[in-house]
Amino acid sequence: MFGGLVLTDNESLKTIKEAVEQKGIYTGLTSGTSMEPLIHNQKDTIIIVKQNGRLRKYDIPVYLKSGKYIMHRVVKVCEDHYVIVGDNLLTKEYVTDDMIVGVLRGFYKNGKKYIDLETNGFYKFYSKVWVALLPVRPIFLFIKRAVNKIKRILKRGKNA
Repeated sequence: MFGGLVLTDNESLKTIKEAVEQKGIYTGLTSGTSMEPLIHNQKDTIIIVKQNGRLRKYDIPVYLKSGKYIMHRVVKVCEDHYVIVGDNLLTKEYVTDDMIVGVLRGFYKNGKKYIDLETNGFYKFYSKVWVALLPVRPIFLFIKRAVNKIKRILKRGKNA
C-alpha cells in the first residue's frame, strides 16, 4: 500500500480504471488514512473522473503503483512528472501521466454532505494551507501520533 490511501473495490484492480475509461466516472469508498484529515477510511464516498489535460497543483489524482490504486495530492507540477504526497504523510512520490487513472472531483463527507473540489471555497483554502505546511508537517504528525499513543495507554489503563 506504500502508506497510501488505497481505493477499495470488490472486483479486479482494473475496475476503477475501466469505469473511468468507459463511463468517465468512478464512485466508491476508500481504505486507508493517508488523506486524513480530509478523507476518512471507509466513511467518505469519492467521485473520480477522467483526467482532462495535465494536473494542477492541489489536484488529487488516483494512480496505479505496484498494482494498487493510490490517491494523494499534487504538491508540485514538473514538466514530465508530478510530486505527490498524502495529506497525512511525509514521503514524496513521483508520478507520471501514464500512471494516472483519474482525478478526485468531489466526495460525500460521511455519506451525506457533498464537497465539490472545484467550487468549495473551504476546500480550496484547506488545500493551499495544507500544502504550504508540508515543511512543518512532521511536527503536526508527531504531536498527533503522541496524543493518539497517550489515548491508547490511558484507555488500556481504564480497561485493566
